[in-house]
Amino acid sequence: MRKSQLYTYILSAIEDETEVSRDSIIANGKQPDIVDARALLYHSLQSVGFYPSQIARITGHSRQRVTTLLNGFDARCRYHKMLSIFAQNIRKKLTNISLF
Repeated sequence: MRKSQLYTYILSAIEDETEVSRDSIIANGKQPDIVDARALLYHSLQSVGFYPSQIARITGHSRQRVTTLLNGFDARCRYHKMLSIFAQNIRKKLTNISLF
């Protein structure tokens, strides 16, 4: 699967799972549910092999912003239990696709 296809697939899966629109995820919204969805996007992309600089480029966000959310993802999951559930569900969906 190509990187752009993988990105689109993951973004769609997160949109379905979190019920946050893809436009909101990519935009600069600071509401907790939007930031959680964005953190989940970054984490999911990293888990399939994207580097923070690639994630920054493809989402249009700064590398520092990407790195900050990636570094705080586990703490965010502990604080927001639904995010942890969303992450598990996304992980399951990613295991069902062929990456190569």
